[in-house]
Amino acid sequence: EICACLVGSEMCIETGVKDLHNLPVYRAYQYLANNFKEPVTLRQVAGYAGQNPTALCRNFKQSTGRSIFNCLLEIRIDFAYKLLVNSDFSIIQVAYESGFRNISHFNHKFKEMSGLSPLEYRRAHQGKSRTEYSEEELTAAAGDE
Repeated sequence: EICACLVGSEMCIETGVKDLHNLPVYRAYQYLANNFKEPVTLRQVAGYAGQNPTALCRNFKQSTGRSIFNCLLEIRIDFAYKLLVNSDFSIIQVAYESGFRNISHFNHKFKEMSGLSPLEYRRAHQGKSRTEYSEEELTAAAGDE
């Protein structure tokens, strides 16, 4: 279950949002989706969303049913799924491109969420149809190394 996805330049909130007009939550999603490859702090997200960190955490959890950092983790893992299936990146490269800076943490969280190790996931899913990530996005990810 993913937290959010980008559709063009607009944010499409897929699951768990009770109030789609909640601007701070929407902006927090935007920030996470646009910056998941980098280290993200609560202070940065709250500043972008225009709310203090405590209020944003409470608001985000009430609106989505999950914490800001659980959502960030879902976005990162979802991107890793795409890279594992649609690229020849090593597992370490996939972890890094997905915003993880610690391979052990990546492996642990990936297996926790998917039930498979990244390598098992790749073997089970490679060769299936391309996902919503375009060739340009995958090429751009490769160029960010």
